[in-house]
Amino acid sequence: MPRFKVNVEDSSYQVDAPDERTAWAWANAEHRKLEKGAQQKEVAEMREGSALERFGRGAGSSLENIGYGLKGLVTDLSPEDKREIAINKAFLEGEKGEGIRAENIGAFAADVGSFLVPGGAAIKAARALPLAAKLASKAPVLAPLAGEAALGAGLSAAYAPEDRGTAATLGGIGGAAGYGIGRAASRVAGGLVRPSEQAKELQRKGVKDLTIGQAADQDTLIGKFIRRTEEAAQSLPFAGRAISKARERADDQFAKAAMNKAVPPGGKPVEGPSREAFAQLKKDFDKAYSVLDDVELPARDVNRYLGKQISDIIEDPAKEMSKAAKRDIERFLKDGFYDKFTFKDVGPDQKYRVIDSITGKKFKKFESDLNAKIRGLINRQFRTADEQAKLDSYLQIDEALTQYRNLNVPTDVATQLRQTDAAYANFKTLERASSYIAAAEGKFTPAQLGRAVRALTPQSRFARREGLLQDLTDPASTVLKPMMPDSGTAERAFQIGALGGTVANPMVGIPALAGTTLGAAGLYSRPMQRFLLGGGSRQQAISEALRGASPYLGFTGAYAGSELAQ
Repeated sequence: MPRFKVNVEDSSYQVDAPDERTAWAWANAEHRKLEKGAQQKEVAEMREGSALERFGRGAGSSLENIGYGLKGLVTDLSPEDKREIAINKAFLEGEKGEGIRAENIGAFAADVGSFLVPGGAAIKAARALPLAAKLASKAPVLAPLAGEAALGAGLSAAYAPEDRGTAATLGGIGGAAGYGIGRAASRVAGGLVRPSEQAKELQRKGVKDLTIGQAADQDTLIGKFIRRTEEAAQSLPFAGRAISKARERADDQFAKAAMNKAVPPGGKPVEGPSREAFAQLKKDFDKAYSVLDDVELPARDVNRYLGKQISDIIEDPAKEMSKAAKRDIERFLKDGFYDKFTFKDVGPDQKYRVIDSITGKKFKKFESDLNAKIRGLINRQFRTADEQAKLDSYLQIDEALTQYRNLNVPTDVATQLRQTDAAYANFKTLERASSYIAAAEGKFTPAQLGRAVRALTPQSRFARREGLLQDLTDPASTVLKPMMPDSGTAERAFQIGALGGTVANPMVGIPALAGTTLGAAGLYSRPMQRFLLGGGSRQQAISEALRGASPYLGFTGAYAGSELAQ
């Protein structure tokens, strides 16, 4: 007869049987028998001891099963969990025909105690009623409310034995109402509109004054409705201007946040993009890079490593660069870099001349010329194969030169130069954004900066969100970009109609225009928009306090319901 290995839960059995199905059935029957015997032995041990000990075990068993019940709402119970539930249940049920025992009293005391814990009581009551349990699985948002109603009904009925039906009804209504009022007040205090993840990202980076339409989550129907309504309302006469100004505040803060990412170490923060701000940043960069003026960079690493590294970059066969393009790069390096090194005489009688070092000023000048070549190639709308290969080579050479520079200056200077380089790269991106035709007076829009970032970032890096300033432009493309184009036609039509109506019926038209204008100005003021988004001072703390008090308000409502029933 063949032998089969059968696994049942966490046990394994070797079974001699005519077929696999018979072996599986025998193993399961044997497992259940052993499991039942083990459970009976454990229950018998729990029933031993004094009444006080069994009272404590009864309370513990009840609370343990409540815990497993709560766990079962959010995840599947393990076989060990189910086994513990069965043991606790058998212990509390006892033998048939037995009366009330100490463990039953302990379990009852634990149940009463659990009802006195806000929140936990609501969940326990919700699980006790089929409707609330259904709500808990189908509509998690309504489950606490249903639980509070169930709890209020139960407590009110207990306290009004003369008319339990009326008391349960009023207590349930009062409990749900009290809890609902607390949660509603918490929501209002914490902000009526929840910002999207992209909006939160911008807020963390300093773009605080978003409007509710900009911040609303566009992945929800309510968020789309708020955004479209706000953008459509911009066409209203006079009132629409208040909305537009509020949205422009967010654009200005975005531009300010971007500009201050281009401030070098020791530089002054700027208030936003302008010709004066760009001029100030250029002066700050001159000052930041002046730490190189008194530095001598040795030729030692150039002879050993850098020269070969640059040669390998130029001769890389993967670039498929023509000989003429290679000569252009080599001539540029010779004239601007290698020929700028000083020489010294070495060897017996000083007969041999070797390159010695290059001054920080000359090195800085060559880096500036190299960056100019890189920008010139990047700014070309179309590039030949040779031009693309030269651009790739110049970028790699620039990286190699930066590494050479940082290895040959003091550590503190190298740290400052790395920070300055990062700020300068951001600066050049902002400078490009401000150079577009539609930009004026050195200013730029979020869309223009996004266009500059995309133009200056290799496609592979852009796809990984590794472009300079992309941490700002990506969320801005969702939050600050209008969904509905505005040509101004609708606004002009509205204004003509409104003015015509005002002239025809000034008693009605003037108050209506004034009301909508003042209402929009108040609603879209900076403090009101921040409040609606939950960004006011101590707003979240107040909201959390009200949320925590909601169960207690539910108890208060249930008590009021029981009082009305008496």
